[in-house]
Amino acid sequence: MEPHPPPEVEDASRTPLPSPEHHRDLDSVFIGPHGLRVGWSILLFAALYYLFREIIATFFYVAGLIHDTPPDPPAPSRSLNSSRFSRSSPPP
Repeated sequence: MEPHPPPEVEDASRTPLPSPEHHRDLDSVFIGPHGLRVGWSILLFAALYYLFREIIATFFYVAGLIHDTPPDPPAPSRSLNSSRFSRSSPPP
């Protein structure tokens, strides 16, 4: 019996590697190579901050820890035409 030659194996260094496919789906908009993208993380922080601020303020209001007070009346306005600045009277 004659020995059979070993099957030919292709050299791995000669075969071209498949090119990575770039998927442009919704995940690539929100998530980059290092996780959540910076702009989205800032937007998420701001949204959660204002949401939790409103929720906590509602709890404090319902518990009676804070009261809804009317705003202060506007300060009286001083116009430049007051008697103090009038040119018709001589200075004291």
